[in-house]
Amino acid sequence: MPNDNSGVVNRRRLLQLVGGTTVGLGLWPGAASARAFTFDGCETVRTDTDGNFAVVDTGDGYEGRELSSASRHDTPWSHDQTFCYTAADGEKVVGFIEENRYRGTCEGDSCTLHVNPNDCTVVGAREILERLDGDTVGICDSVIEPACNPSLPQADWVDFARTYVNERNASAQSLVQTADRGFALTGWRETANGEQDVYLVVTDGDGNVTFSRTYGGEQTEVAYDIVETSDGGFALAGLTTSFGAGDYDAWLVTTDQAGDIVFTETYGDDKRDRAKAVVQTADGGFALGGDTISDDTGSSDFWLVKTDETGDEEFSRTYGGELSETANAMVQTSDGGFALAGTTLSFGSGGNDFWLLKTDEEGNKEFAEAFGGEGLEVASSLVQTSDGGFALAGSTTSFDQGGGDFWLVKTDETGNEEFTRTYGGDELDLADAVVQTDERGFVLAGFTESFGVESSDIFLVTTNAIGETMSERTYGGCGDDRARSLVQTADCGYALAVEVVGQGRDRASEIALVKTVADLR
Repeated sequence: MPNDNSGVVNRRRLLQLVGGTTVGLGLWPGAASARAFTFDGCETVRTDTDGNFAVVDTGDGYEGRELSSASRHDTPWSHDQTFCYTAADGEKVVGFIEENRYRGTCEGDSCTLHVNPNDCTVVGAREILERLDGDTVGICDSVIEPACNPSLPQADWVDFARTYVNERNASAQSLVQTADRGFALTGWRETANGEQDVYLVVTDGDGNVTFSRTYGGEQTEVAYDIVETSDGGFALAGLTTSFGAGDYDAWLVTTDQAGDIVFTETYGDDKRDRAKAVVQTADGGFALGGDTISDDTGSSDFWLVKTDETGDEEFSRTYGGELSETANAMVQTSDGGFALAGTTLSFGSGGNDFWLLKTDEEGNKEFAEAFGGEGLEVASSLVQTSDGGFALAGSTTSFDQGGGDFWLVKTDETGNEEFTRTYGGDELDLADAVVQTDERGFVLAGFTESFGVESSDIFLVTTNAIGETMSERTYGGCGDDRARSLVQTADCGYALAVEVVGQGRDRASEIALVKTVADLR
């Protein structure tokens, strides 16, 4: 009987998508040779990279045209390097050939044809390639992809969707609705040297950008969580490799209302430390939740750091066993303590299980509970519920229908399981966020490969108070779309921080904001 490795593959892939059981960045790299390109109707194509070709319909067939250096004009990239081709009389620009190895000519499997999405041709990509004059472009016959517009489509339950196009990769990790009913999103944006900076985008209530800022040094900085502070500024938590003492350290950045830095602080030693969540505490200070490498075991432990209002550390606590514990979420509880959620290898079934840990206000452990089966469970999000209990959301391969399902675990105030529910199909479905509704039900958001029309789409599930499905919705464009964070808005709708990646990841990843209609059911 053949060996079935599908479960191993599913677990490995799920770990890659959530950052793994050990402390790792878990970033999605960009793979494109051309970092960006745009079409203007059927007349013009522009790119920021040399060595590529426009494909034109001459009326008698299809030919390649080299792009000439041009001044920057109405492009989504901020640097001045631009290459452009404008159709001559009788021509239409029907596509763009990306030469993946910068060799100047397309040979064999080294290039990609992106078809102009502006209805400039009545034939498909394969027919264009079959009829393409090889003398004008070389041989390009192995990779065919439609041009992927990073904008998101309309839907009757979507109030608006905004994509914030950058010249390089960017990723949304968290968002909040601000006091003025706008939004603030954070994550990371790629730098010119291929590293990452913390990225902050602040919008009005319609998703129009008010301002954006980047924060960082010469290496990598990533923000995983954001809160609006009591003075109207922001606090962002994540990791840094440019500052601090270790391989990477937890990083706290606070800003004023305009996004200007008030202070930054690093936390950690000479190993690997990161903050995945931040709250502002009642005393004006901050609490950061994440994970750190243990001096005793060399594996990662849950980690809680409490600071004063200027970022000076007041206490630091670690929690874990002999193996790895990785924290992905934290909340301050109604009694002034803290609750952290993530994964454990030390406790539970012995595999990767959900792990919920509760402390008092001084960080002393009150209880910890593991949830899971023989497969892989990864908790990505946590809320304290209106009855004093907790709801954890993430993914499971122990109780799924296929490659991994959304998994919701509801507990009482002492961590005892009340119910669990799975949502999904035959492929991988991963929940990144959960909120409790005013009706005491739940909304979960992430991505699905089981449903939708492309390789992965946003997946939004609403439930009643006992986790029974009320509705399931998929949403996305022509590439890979993933909801990373979710908040309920003042009008009883929802806002999602979304990562949009072009078809086949040949385009840069972008940050997007999706706002649903009010009173979504």
